[in-house]
Amino acid sequence: MNLYDTFASAVEKVNVYDIFGYCYGLPKNQKEHALHHERGLTAVNGQIKSYKKAFTAADYTPWASYRQRRAAKNGGVGEVPPCVYGDPLLAWMNQADVRKAMHIPDSYPAWDMCSETINYTPLQIGSQWIYESLKGQYRMIHFSGDTDGAVPTDGTIAWIETLNRTVKAEMRPYFVKNEPTPAGYITEYDGLTFATVHGAGHMAPQFKPKETFHLIFNWINRTPI
Repeated sequence: MNLYDTFASAVEKVNVYDIFGYCYGLPKNQKEHALHHERGLTAVNGQIKSYKKAFTAADYTPWASYRQRRAAKNGGVGEVPPCVYGDPLLAWMNQADVRKAMHIPDSYPAWDMCSETINYTPLQIGSQWIYESLKGQYRMIHFSGDTDGAVPTDGTIAWIETLNRTVKAEMRPYFVKNEPTPAGYITEYDGLTFATVHGAGHMAPQFKPKETFHLIFNWINRTPI
């Protein structure tokens, strides 16, 4: 086992969207693991439709799928730890009455949390070009939950620093009223505000709604953060 395998094995049960949070959906034992399936089935007016029940870091971060791809290549089946509590949402979205209320034709496939049918070419630059091309035209803000492992804060800081924007105010803590601990840390660049949301995972408003609201509301209204 090489160094990468060692690392991947050590973190495979970590919730990539909230590294200190709970990883939902992991089988508790071998018997449960044998009954754990990646895909689910639903009936829509007599038609059986399949949908993906479990999503992992491998679905969003290519580096995380290395072991799974290699296992498949060697004839094995990689473990798929969901970590995201999506089963109730998937079940509800695929109910016949819900589909009818949303005017979804019966011929359409079951609802998935992510599509496997959209073809696109990922680029190394990602969305960085947007911040570069719109410089001087709009005020911009980029915030990051600091317990997010899918889009880590240190990676975000790294590409923001390559923009070579002038730092107007060095990184400092910001606070929500009457709260003694920092809600996060903020840096002001030329036309760009970067802020962390402390203790928040991938979906910052979900994990820290009060702190994220404070950040965005004051930024929009140009009031002190």
